Amino acid sequence: MEKNGEIMTKPICKFYMNIYKRMLRWFGSSNPYWLCSMDESHLLKCILRMNMKQNMYIIFINVSCRIRQNNNCSTKVLEEYKIENQPEEKLIKRRAYYDENKERIKIYNQEYNKLKKILLGINLFKKNN
Repeated sequence: MEKNGEIMTKPICKFYMNIYKRMLRWFGSSNPYWLCSMDESHLLKCILRMNMKQNMYIIFINVSCRIRQNNNCSTKVLEEYKIENQPEEKLIKRRAYYDENKERIKIYNQEYNKLKKILLGINLFKKNN
């Protein structure tokens, strides 16, 4: 997408931007559209060759997918890998987690609200004479 000779980009969060910069250093590409022009299978192979924890691969794949989707590129291979290789501990459904920890979450919310009321009453910028 171009508007008045400038390329329009969609905003991306700082965390994803830092991951992207890390990928840029790792792959050493100088083309600004290297992530979109690279073949998906080659990109996946390069990500999997990076030396990092197993659960970080999914984050790098998510960043790649987001950037490729913003530029209307295919993400089929990356999405398939992400679905096939999800860690078992991450597959617990949100509702099951809440059911198991309902009481703990309730106590946390009560304590949080009490602390919030106390802190709202404190004026940090009040002058002391």
